[in-house]
Amino acid sequence: MKIIKWNDGGINKRVKPYKSIRFKIIGAFLISVILIVVLGSVSYSSFSRSLIESSETSTMNTLDFMGDYLSIVFNTQKSSARDFVLDRSLIEYYAGKYDNSVSDRINAERTITDSIVQLQLTSKFISEAYVTGDRGTWTSTMGKITTSYAGIRNVGSIKAFIDSGLNEAWIGNHDDFYDLVETSMFKIPRDLGLAYVSYFYNTNGEKLGLVMIDISRSFIEETISKNELPDGSIVGFVAADGNEIIVGSNTDEFRFSDLNVRLNGRDGNGRIKGYEYIDYMGQKYLFVYSGITESGSTVFAMIPKAEILSTANVVRLITGTLAAVSAAASIICALFISKGISGSIFNVNRVLQSVSKGNLTEKIDIKSEDEFKYLGEAINSMVDSMSGLIRKAGNVSTEVAASAGDINIQSDNIVESVQGINEAVKDIDTGVNDQAEQASNCSIQMSELGEQITITYKNTEMIEALVKHTQEMANYSMDIINTLSETSNITNEMTRTVVRDIQNLEKNLNYISEIVNTINDIAEKTKLLSLNASIEAARAGGAGKGFEVVAQEIRKLANISSTSAHEINKIATDIQKQTVITTKNAITAEESIFRQKDALAESIKAYKSISRNVDELAEKFGQIVDSVRIMEKKKNITMDSMASITATLEETASATTEMQRTVEKQLEMAYRLKKSAEELGRNAEDLAGNIKIFTI
Repeated sequence: MKIIKWNDGGINKRVKPYKSIRFKIIGAFLISVILIVVLGSVSYSSFSRSLIESSETSTMNTLDFMGDYLSIVFNTQKSSARDFVLDRSLIEYYAGKYDNSVSDRINAERTITDSIVQLQLTSKFISEAYVTGDRGTWTSTMGKITTSYAGIRNVGSIKAFIDSGLNEAWIGNHDDFYDLVETSMFKIPRDLGLAYVSYFYNTNGEKLGLVMIDISRSFIEETISKNELPDGSIVGFVAADGNEIIVGSNTDEFRFSDLNVRLNGRDGNGRIKGYEYIDYMGQKYLFVYSGITESGSTVFAMIPKAEILSTANVVRLITGTLAAVSAAASIICALFISKGISGSIFNVNRVLQSVSKGNLTEKIDIKSEDEFKYLGEAINSMVDSMSGLIRKAGNVSTEVAASAGDINIQSDNIVESVQGINEAVKDIDTGVNDQAEQASNCSIQMSELGEQITITYKNTEMIEALVKHTQEMANYSMDIINTLSETSNITNEMTRTVVRDIQNLEKNLNYISEIVNTINDIAEKTKLLSLNASIEAARAGGAGKGFEVVAQEIRKLANISSTSAHEINKIATDIQKQTVITTKNAITAEESIFRQKDALAESIKAYKSISRNVDELAEKFGQIVDSVRIMEKKKNITMDSMASITATLEETASATTEMQRTVEKQLEMAYRLKKSAEELGRNAEDLAGNIKIFTI
């Protein structure tokens, strides 16, 4: 150990701002502010998304309600128009029934006018109603119209309906119709919303004319105005032909056709329905639309996205304000707290720097009543303890130096003793290893002998099994030969029976030959009798023709009998020849069976002798197997003993080797102890020199 050269180590160097406690405390306070900002952002985002989804849903529901309401109104007025044109007086008038009666025509015109006026008065939705035909005049809620039906049909909107081939339609833009009508009447107050146009027919289904009912524009505007949508929203009604009715702020220059949007959305029922976000006049709008299936019209709404998010913007403003106030308060608190902490740390740092230079008389004085006061008191107590410890270390260092000298002397003695033990252990290890090697060789030889004994034991077991199998086969062969002998006797008896049957058959064939000869004699005599009958019939002349026929048939029967007898005789002769051959073969077989019986008797004697010899051989092999089995057991015991001896010697050799390593380690440790004792003496001297540096 060398004498330490003390220095302050840069303790009082100025800390970089971003590494200071003040910076870290401010950062810690700002984390909560950041979390507040994050919470506000998440809340704003979630609230905005909810507002947008709510606006989309509520606006769509509002438009669906508008569309359903308008659809009901349109259907109701269409039904009223259909009921109107089914009036009998109207159909008869335009069918020309009253052309020949002025009074009836006038009455019919008055009735039609009253009906159409009544139609308007009973519905607040109808602004005007008209009916006309090829015959009669135009009739409306304003009175008669002088323009002809042919002239009306050439008006653009009416002509478009006629050319379409439809029976009924809803027309949005039909100002041209009113332009024509006003030339034949006083000026009509135009409240044009949507017009229903339809043909009406006679009882034969022939077209008589047109009826047109105008739904008032003011009604449509009033309906789509009741929406409770945010300020700046635009709501509109677009007819199938593109005519627009727009309500809302800043709608003077608004045209739905300028939006260039496509109404491609559909619900599950195929109804036009959907929404999207579009840009209009530099702003983002929520564009929602819903179709009116009955009239082919569409209602739509455009809501500024900024208005939808206005409530969410208030949340964002409040969150930003709270975050700014929280950040300012956090920074002020962090500065105040960090100032107190920095002062306490500086005081502690000053004393510790003095102590590091060896002055243990300095004390820390902290006025604040917090953890730093207790830290200062703990450091003061530590310095006092260090002073006492250094005093004791000075006294101990002297004693350690003296003890180190004694340890050095004793370590020399230990080294000499361990060296002697090491040499003795080496000799023991050599002897034990030699014994272990010899025991291992002996064990290997015993193992080889044991393998030979095992092979012999297995071979004798196999031979014993073969002998037993041979014994079983001999017994089995005896059984087969006995069975064969019995079968041979049965065969011999059957052969004798066959010979007797063949001899009897030969006798029967002789009888058949005699019978055939008798038949031949009868046939010859019958032929002769037939010849005589023919001669007598020839003599009798015409009276003997019948007898001649009988004689011919008898001759035929005689020939057939002679031929059959000849065939039977031939077959019998062949059978007799074959019987003679079969008899000879049967006699030969009988003689062979007798010889076979004698051979079987000799075989039985030989197999009995073999069986006795095999039984004796099996007995002797059983004794050999028992002896080899005893050798196998003794071999196993001997092998176990040799294995135990070898294992013991190997364990002893391993133990002596391990003991030698241990002794060598002890020797090495003795050298280290000696070296450590020398080092301890030097360190004790250095410690005494270093202790003198401290001021106590």
